[in-house]
Amino acid sequence: NIENRYFWIDPEFNHRDLDAVVIGAVIPELQRSFDDYWNSPWAVPMARLESPSKPRQARKYYKALDKYRKQKDVVALFAPVPAVALEDYRISEGMIAAAIEFIADDPDKVVDREPSQFKQLDTLIDENVEEQLLIGMAYVVPTESVMAQLTRIAKRGVAVSILTNSIVSIDFPAAFAGYVATRKQLLDLGVALYEFSADASYSECPVSCKGVHMGYHSKLIVLDQRISYVGSMNYDPRSININTEAGLIFYSEELSAQVAALFHEDAGTRNSWRVSRASPLQWSRPYPDGSPETLDHEPNAGVLNKIGVVFWGLMPWYDQY
Repeated sequence: NIENRYFWIDPEFNHRDLDAVVIGAVIPELQRSFDDYWNSPWAVPMARLESPSKPRQARKYYKALDKYRKQKDVVALFAPVPAVALEDYRISEGMIAAAIEFIADDPDKVVDREPSQFKQLDTLIDENVEEQLLIGMAYVVPTESVMAQLTRIAKRGVAVSILTNSIVSIDFPAAFAGYVATRKQLLDLGVALYEFSADASYSECPVSCKGVHMGYHSKLIVLDQRISYVGSMNYDPRSININTEAGLIFYSEELSAQVAALFHEDAGTRNSWRVSRASPLQWSRPYPDGSPETLDHEPNAGVLNKIGVVFWGLMPWYDQY
């Protein structure tokens, strides 16, 4: 997404996200998908939309925006740079040659509810995974189809690891309520379950990271470190059945190993909590010195976090999570 949180420049809340830059033969497919959406009846000119805010609200918003724009770190980050010829950017340096498949839902999914992208990923996993499946997604609310898929591959002896948000790191409490309803079921399948920590820290933060609330927003899948997916789809009913999603499948051991490394930078480190089946459940992660930190309650969860999850869990909106 194009928003401060995704570039790690929000002073309060930033997202751990993942994107891919591609060049070559796959580009026309991306272009066709863009054109399909642009020319669909569901895309309307902005002039047809009503004003989203009243003048007083608009003035308040722009005043806050102007104050933020003048902050020293933000000014430095967006400072003008000398014009550089496009060829001098050398964007292809360090790129990996790989077979790529672009998959996307059709714009008409908004009415026909055809989960074409999920079906393609479901088939890809069933036909190709043999030993290890890594899933990193912001929202994990397994539908019957997802649970059936995980059950099938678990019975085949495939080691499944899932990384998603914790109660504190998530930016959408309703989705966490749906996840909690299936968490024990996932653990009973033998899934290695990790929940992202809101105090996750990285050395590459451009402005600030330490002390800033972090949330997990990547969507990735890795099969045996041979095939990988990077895209926009979550394993939740809204993403599968309602939202229109797109993504790329990479048939490359080298590139898939890089995606797996990003997964493991969070799962199994201090950046996430490993959830274990116990009574009550247990959450654990290593201290900086390697010794274990173990809890028997939702990490860092306050009363409002817990009330929010209970409230959303009582709402009859499961298919909207």
